Amino acid sequence: MKFADKVVIVTGAGSGIGRSISHCFAKEGATSIIAELRSDAGQKVAVEIKNEGGKALAIKTDVSKREEVLSMVKKVMDELGKIDILVNNAALVTGMSFKYFYETDPDEWEREIGVDWLGVLNCCHAVIPHMIKQNSGKIVSITSDASKISTPRQSVYSGNKAAIAGFSRTIAGELARFGINVNCVAPGTVDTPATQGLGKIIDKMIQGVPKKRLARPDEIASMVMYLCSEEADYITGQHISVSGGMTMF
Repeated sequence: MKFADKVVIVTGAGSGIGRSISHCFAKEGATSIIAELRSDAGQKVAVEIKNEGGKALAIKTDVSKREEVLSMVKKVMDELGKIDILVNNAALVTGMSFKYFYETDPDEWEREIGVDWLGVLNCCHAVIPHMIKQNSGKIVSITSDASKISTPRQSVYSGNKAAIAGFSRTIAGELARFGINVNCVAPGTVDTPATQGLGKIIDKMIQGVPKKRLARPDEIASMVMYLCSEEADYITGQHISVSGGMTMF
């Protein structure tokens, strides 16, 4: 198994892409830490993994709150003694993501920025010292092709994801000497519970995808797992699209 005895934290793993990533790592021998705000959803994923013979631990975590992230990381270290991989997947797409920026209320920005952007800062800041001590680690953050192309009515979301990419490139340079790799995966539109209720909006999005379909969560998970594997030890500071060719033009 490629990830036997590895400890992997996946934020926002209660559904969609994060759930798939957690399952995939567990199938390859890792202990998947389900860091999820919705306690019931996190516990459900942990039970699913255990029922399949894998190892998992669900910890209720609001990544926008530094104290909760620190508490989650402490629990992982106390119980398992190490953190090999961090996958920053938690994201919040609010109703304002479908408004033009000039139509949004500044009060709406705070929560989305808190989860999508500050959540990555909180998790990286809490985990990196432990990875430095063990002189190894992999960090992968899920961004979006919205960070690379113009996506009207997703201005704050796009800005959050672009910020994550720039931040990741910088810390990749800072951490390379400690044997820590940092990369980003940028999905296009993925078939998840968050997108299934969007109806005609999704139909229009698919028309802009050369592959003419949505991505499956496991297709995003496959790239994450590759970047966290030994085969990708010489890859760091990269921002890789998994979007059916949406950004090739």
